[in-house]
Amino acid sequence: MSSLDAELRVFVGGYYFNNSAKGFEEIPGPRVRAELHLYDLSLLDEGSRLTLEGFIQLFQPVGSDVLSWLLNHVNLRRFSSSSMIDFFTSSADLLSLSGLSPT
Repeated sequence: MSSLDAELRVFVGGYYFNNSAKGFEEIPGPRVRAELHLYDLSLLDEGSRLTLEGFIQLFQPVGSDVLSWLLNHVNLRRFSSSSMIDFFTSSADLLSLSGLSPT
């Protein structure tokens, strides 16, 4: 049985809005974001990654925000072929590949 290749990141911070103009209040508040990355899951292709992210923000004037999302990073290298990375140096190379002569 293989072990789970995962990574957890947590970010904690805050914000502070201040405007010296008349009629504006100071608005401070906390914000927390978390990310869970799961690498090389057996149900996905090798090199793929599944990520669960979310954040919460307490914003007193309008209420709190809570968001989360799930991302699937697919390994596209399995679809590539060597012809996709060959470089052409001149128009003569293109003509020779098509069977035409450069004259």
